[in-house]
Amino acid sequence: MALRLVKTIAAPLLLSALMFGSVSAQPDNAGEAAAATVFTPVAPGPTLAAAGPVAAPLFASKCAGCHEPASGRAPDREQLRARPPEAVLDALTDGVMRAQAEGLTPQQIRSLAVFVANKTFSLPNTRLADNMCRTNPVIRPTASSWSGWANGLAGHRFQPNPGLTATSIPKLKVKWAFAYPGSAYGQPTVIGDHLFISSSGGAIYSLDAKTGCVHWRHDAPVGARTTLIVEHRPGASPSGWVAYYGDLRGIGAQGVGHYYALDAMTGAQVWSLEIDRHPYLRFTGSPVIFRDRLYIPISSLEEGGGSTASGCCTFTGAIAAVDLKTHTIVWKSRVMETPHPTRKNAQGGQMYGPAGGAIWMSPTIDAKRNALYVGTGDSYSEIESGRADAIEAFDLATGQIKWATQVTAGDNYMSGCPRAVSCPLGAAGPDFDFGASPVLVTLPDGHDIVTIGQKSSFVYAVDPDTGRMIWKKAMGAGSPLGGVEWGMASDGRFLFVANSDQLAGTRGDSGLIALNPANGETIWRVPPPKVSCHFLTSQTCRNIQSAAPSAMPGFVFAGTTDGRIRAYQARDGKIVWDFDTTGQTYNTVNGVKNQPGGNIDVGGPVIAGSMVYTMSGYVGPATSGGNAVNVLLAFSVDGK
Repeated sequence: MALRLVKTIAAPLLLSALMFGSVSAQPDNAGEAAAATVFTPVAPGPTLAAAGPVAAPLFASKCAGCHEPASGRAPDREQLRARPPEAVLDALTDGVMRAQAEGLTPQQIRSLAVFVANKTFSLPNTRLADNMCRTNPVIRPTASSWSGWANGLAGHRFQPNPGLTATSIPKLKVKWAFAYPGSAYGQPTVIGDHLFISSSGGAIYSLDAKTGCVHWRHDAPVGARTTLIVEHRPGASPSGWVAYYGDLRGIGAQGVGHYYALDAMTGAQVWSLEIDRHPYLRFTGSPVIFRDRLYIPISSLEEGGGSTASGCCTFTGAIAAVDLKTHTIVWKSRVMETPHPTRKNAQGGQMYGPAGGAIWMSPTIDAKRNALYVGTGDSYSEIESGRADAIEAFDLATGQIKWATQVTAGDNYMSGCPRAVSCPLGAAGPDFDFGASPVLVTLPDGHDIVTIGQKSSFVYAVDPDTGRMIWKKAMGAGSPLGGVEWGMASDGRFLFVANSDQLAGTRGDSGLIALNPANGETIWRVPPPKVSCHFLTSQTCRNIQSAAPSAMPGFVFAGTTDGRIRAYQARDGKIVWDFDTTGQTYNTVNGVKNQPGGNIDVGGPVIAGSMVYTMSGYVGPATSGGNAVNVLLAFSVDGK
């Protein structure tokens, strides 16, 4: 079946802003593209010479306060020049720099991206062929499927039936690679032989998990940041299988954020539902399904609004519960009260508070207690609420707060502060959000505990009935980029913690750590080995343990930001497999030649059906030239 280009978006949203309609598999040309689909690139201009006069004053007024010299977690000019202009443009349009780009024209934004990166837009990999499968068999879940972010309600990130053994893990090799436009913040979901991925470029794919051929591709209205969750719900779609995802960002000036349900067999949209509104709305944490309800965490990028002279901040984190039978919101519970006007900033802009408390992670469900657990982000104002940087439990039925245990008070943080105009009063907080999902663990004595890691580097264990602190343990120094950034895993015996300490300098202690969940005792600790980098620059080659790990009986898999993925023995941390995803290029199954890998961050490895999957290129391949295409790698024993 020939693929037809149905829509091209002219807005400056990376190469990946070029989107297509849903395409179903047809019974022809297995393993080959039925017809090549051309991704028409965005315009290559401006040149470096043309960008300078336009962008230099914009950088001085909107960017230099954070980047020259670097402030907090902001990269300095040298680090910015190591990034491709596509990545800078993505940050200015859909990412953390949206507030700084307010009021700029698309042409100004593109000039600023070229000026900051000190290179023009590259146009590699502009021809991506959808490698259509010959058939699209009915989805049949297996005991080795991996559903959503954590592969279960308790947040364990554990695969009990991996189909891999101690002897087969060292033999893992790349079986296939798939190139897709736009960065990926989530990870694959694998149900039987069907694999589902999203991207910031707006393309939602269903692939054959064994070969990488495409069952269908869906055109999202904007990009997607969440890991898809897929379920069998007879009558809810023509096939009875449904896949759910949320917007990368809110649509329009008001930031209208939607969730979407697709027929998981065809990619056709079944329904969409407005979940929340805010100009900086963001769905980052993946949803969970329990008893006919979809539980959705809500976050935002308003933390980057410190430089907005018009004032700040009006966002508060929330959880929404959607009835999957009626497609309606049953309840929405906010972390803080509605922000109210407080004062004027130095330029007369209206300030509000309390604000913040974004929920960045996938929730954890406790069926026995009818509870949902999350951690919250920092505060955006000086108005204290007691609910920022807190571990919290909500009633599943009503959304009422059961308990909240704040672990870092006074963490009032905005990017660019204290130099920015709309900063909270007083000393800036340490930016110790929670980004990692809670892990509900049953101890050998039968008692349950809720464990969670924070960017402070502390791991906490609390009583699930009361929120009372049971123990806490520092993994390192902590920093605005972790500490414990994106996740932990558990095999029921150990708690596996990825500690980043990315900005902690010599005080940092990055690595993978195994803890005894009963008391926080360290069982073993393995720093990521110092290795040479391929493709990565000196500024981007950091062997930081930031991405969430994933476990199976006897082993744990984890990636690092230098592009390495490793398997460790659970009992002692011995590395039994080490693969450099940037050590080679890949001829992908969908027609991209010599595609490089990149850094590994946020989403962790997915173990399913005797295979391991990882995204290589969290924000695109970190090469000196850079481009806006990433690669999904599928490993099998001996690559067979």
